[in-house]
Amino acid sequence: MFKKTDLRVIRTRKMIKESFIDLIQEKGYESITIRDIADNALINRATFYLHYVDK
Repeated sequence: MFKKTDLRVIRTRKMIKESFIDLIQEKGYESITIRDIADNALINRATFYLHYVDK
């Protein structure tokens, strides 16, 4: 059966992805830290790790 995803989860994942793409263009992949992504997305590092294992 289809499980509806919470809109907060969708919004958080979208913010993380957009931040990641912005930072790649700005700093390059190797220079980006999880802290950079979290700060840019306005979330905590723990929230990042709820959605992703690593960058």
